[in-house]
Amino acid sequence: MNEPSQQLLSGVTELSILSVPLIHQNDFEVLFQHKEEVCAIFAKYSKFLTEEMRNADMVSLEDITGLPLCPSAGCHLIISKAHNIKPRILSICTTRTAALQWASDDYGVSIVPIELTEEIDDQLVYKQIKDVDPDLHKTVVKVKGRPLSVIAKKFLKFYSEIRHSERVRKLNEME
Repeated sequence: MNEPSQQLLSGVTELSILSVPLIHQNDFEVLFQHKEEVCAIFAKYSKFLTEEMRNADMVSLEDITGLPLCPSAGCHLIISKAHNIKPRILSICTTRTAALQWASDDYGVSIVPIELTEEIDDQLVYKQIKDVDPDLHKTVVKVKGRPLSVIAKKFLKFYSEIRHSERVRKLNEME
């Protein structure tokens, strides 16, 4: 069981925002979803960003397979299972922040899920990886049948107002 699932089930957290598939899906209720794409993140003036890649909106796995890659754990699974390539992995990161730091410092290329409308640091650029179709969603979940605190409900109201997410349930129906 992954850490977010453990924290939810144990009551440490009430809500979780995930970009990875849920383990023990029957224990959780999906409240919001938003489509994400697997993207390669480069420093704006990265030594790894060729002129051809700089001018393109997308890159292929083949384009980046020889570069030092720093994928999030979920993206590492996606790129290693989806294709018969042997990527040059510098670091498998447990957080998106850690993966982005590798790119920011120009030590490698981050591979992370990202919403294509999402704003990222202006010193970074992202390129959608065109030959990966992971069907990823940023998902907000809670434990089924567990009531939410007033604070959690306020957060969900705020989140629903600022995100263009597909609301799975009406806010007033949430426990």
